[in-house]
Amino acid sequence: MAYTTTPWAKHSDLLTVREKLYKTDPSWGVAQVQAWKLRGNNMPHAVESTAQLIDAQLLDRQLAEDSSPSHSTFPLQATYTAAFTRFVTGFCDIGRSRERNRAMSMQAVAKQINMPLDFVHLRHEATHEELPSLVRLRAVTVRALQWLWTVYWDKLPASEAEGLANGTSSRNEGEAVIKAARAYRKGRVEGLRARRSNLWAEAESELKRLCTTGSASKLAKALVDEKCLIPAKRELGDSMKGAFMLWIDLLHDLATTSPAFQTALVSQLLDQLDRDEAPPEAEASYLWLLHLASKGLIKNMNFILRFCCLHPGTWTQELGQKLISKDAELKSDWGSLLQASRIRPLGLSDMGNQNDAPEIKGDTEIKGGWRRALVRPSVPIGVVV
Repeated sequence: MAYTTTPWAKHSDLLTVREKLYKTDPSWGVAQVQAWKLRGNNMPHAVESTAQLIDAQLLDRQLAEDSSPSHSTFPLQATYTAAFTRFVTGFCDIGRSRERNRAMSMQAVAKQINMPLDFVHLRHEATHEELPSLVRLRAVTVRALQWLWTVYWDKLPASEAEGLANGTSSRNEGEAVIKAARAYRKGRVEGLRARRSNLWAEAESELKRLCTTGSASKLAKALVDEKCLIPAKRELGDSMKGAFMLWIDLLHDLATTSPAFQTALVSQLLDQLDRDEAPPEAEASYLWLLHLASKGLIKNMNFILRFCCLHPGTWTQELGQKLISKDAELKSDWGSLLQASRIRPLGLSDMGNQNDAPEIKGDTEIKGGWRRALVRPSVPIGVVV
């Protein structure tokens, strides 16, 4: 049984903090959340954001009651801005993580999680331009707290027993997806050998039912994460013909009837291409994407090619080149971008030596300056490889 650790000891503690933050004693609620943070890094972003936004409001009230001469509004603006930008950025990062799509824009994520788009616009303004006025910051903080109440606090179960029941239901649904996928694979293997389609019919019906009842993304995740689509003990370079024969009919039916499943499956497979530590799995995902494309089961090629440009690597580059080689329009739109994003490791001959470096005097003006990179660096800044 899987367990989730929380900063609070009992579910009733979280309900008490909700009551304090929004109604009876905001100061006490903020202090309690700050104490919880000292217990570890597993604080829900909604709880932390609520406390930080309310803390900014408390500072605002404290300064308003201060009888000292007028002071600068910058510290208060900075406090509101920091709390608000962390709130928006955190939820957008969570949305990207859930969708397994790090290339999504903040606006796209905000639409998916029903966050007001002006939250994203104000975050961008606060980050890249002047700090918003206090009037705007106060108003948007009130709206942010209302949004947090709707999407998180108001949905908390009334008791711990109810929460456990909901969690158990979700886990059971995930387990049902995995069980049905494994049963289908086993029945399909045995049925093809014995030429009896009834050996996998029941599991196939269950998978189709799950896909149409809101579990499309869970099914796609299970198929990829549980390696259902990959032959056992597969090595780099091994054929995928057997896996294609086992699964392509079902995947065709699911992708045709459920666009959500098709999108989720493509996203899951693309995510595997970014895993340098598992070459056989990455190659298998690459081959699956090519096979799905050849069967006309990928509707948005631009989404895949954008991912390939933003995540340059062995398999993404290979996938991108294969896809554009079969479509003149895609090649015209994406060929130069794929070429520009290609990573070429530097050898010693590329680096030159110290004697080749030009001599620059202290009073020499260096021309050039900063340039915007087409794609992100392949490693974090500061990491030596």
